[in-house]
Amino acid sequence: MLQEAPSNKAVDGVLNLVSDSATAFEMFHALVALREIAPKMSVEELAHAISVLTAEKSDPRGVGVMADANLPGLIDDVLFKLEAGVENYRHGRA
Repeated sequence: MLQEAPSNKAVDGVLNLVSDSATAFEMFHALVALREIAPKMSVEELAHAISVLTAEKSDPRGVGVMADANLPGLIDDVLFKLEAGVENYRHGRA
């Protein structure tokens, strides 16, 4: 639902799905939802999301996140969008 109707009210839940996902499928869709929510996020939410995704790149749960065929690229894509959002805030474009 969030992929089609993004809302920043769901940021914490989506980030929990990213960091606690049970499957690659679940993480993939949480990341896609996060990418759609990004333009609606506050600078604090963006910073927190960047922190969560950066941590996931180190695969803290040892579930093979970076060995997946699609997740590393998607994580990088979402990080790029989140970081662009932070830059927009810094330059007064948010």
